[in-house]
Amino acid sequence: MTVHRITRLVFWLDGIVVSQNSEHLIKLGMAGVFDALINHFELRLVSSYPSMQLAAVISKNSLSKWFDDRAVYSLPMQIVDHRAMLQMLIVADVIDPGRSLWIDHDPIRTMLAVRQGIDASIFVDAERLYRDLVLWGIISVDK
Repeated sequence: MTVHRITRLVFWLDGIVVSQNSEHLIKLGMAGVFDALINHFELRLVSSYPSMQLAAVISKNSLSKWFDDRAVYSLPMQIVDHRAMLQMLIVADVIDPGRSLWIDHDPIRTMLAVRQGIDASIFVDAERLYRDLVLWGIISVDK
């Protein structure tokens, strides 16, 4: 990955940005990651939640601070075929191969993204994501 060409970071909502439990609270440390990125990169959010639930999760966690309405992509239906989903995100200009970094906790989706020419990162937790972003030169150490 050549980090100097990355202009957009695309986050999977469930399990990355918010917890996967019924509370759907923003994950510890993610606000700091978004704060470090927001002034330098375009941030996008992808969700498989129904629109009413997605709106409630965004409101509850004040995610609109980092993701305005144009930056949130709600998948039209529950998609089982990850390849088709990634292609749909490319066609919808959510992911721009070569300029986007896909951040996901699902190893299969992440592997398929890489195979489709999408730069991708496996998410473990906010601290490791932040460390990786620093190591790749996406976030400066002084920020």
